[in-house]
Amino acid sequence: PGVDVKVKVSDSQAALEDLSDKKADLAIVGTDRSLPGFSSIPFMNDELVLVVGKQHPLATRKSVSIEELSGLKLAGRSSGSGTRHIWEKLYKSRCSSSKEIALQFGHALAVVNAVASGAEGGVVSRIAAESHPDVVAVDFDPPLLRPFYMVYGLCETKAVETLVSFMIDKAEHKEG
Repeated sequence: PGVDVKVKVSDSQAALEDLSDKKADLAIVGTDRSLPGFSSIPFMNDELVLVVGKQHPLATRKSVSIEELSGLKLAGRSSGSGTRHIWEKLYKSRCSSSKEIALQFGHALAVVNAVASGAEGGVVSRIAAESHPDVVAVDFDPPLLRPFYMVYGLCETKAVETLVSFMIDKAEHKEG
């Protein structure tokens, strides 16, 4: 209330660069990549899921293992994305190799739309997966959980201080 907010959607790396370059007052990112002189606090919880089209053989499954991604041609986020960073790290630790991303996008909804339009699958946030009626979200077993972080520097204005306080309060009430 009382604060005008301009939202720019990007990947985590670009958001942190904007914050560091003082082009933004705060960033919501999908990985905890600390910046000197900035505060980074867990903001809300997230779960990554596999999205496939409704006709895909995995669409009827309740869950899949990360290893089952090896045979899929995936659409995914760009290399600066926290989503991509998290699941690729897990994939490499479990499968001892990297996973090639056939189609790369700067936004999670673009990944979901690509899957809805015929791409074999993608790994996105559950929030993004639920945005399109033509895809199915399949859980990972074990679940692939991660927090979003709010990163900010000195609250140099009352507006930034108010916004940070408001967002922390809303996140606490949503989680609780």
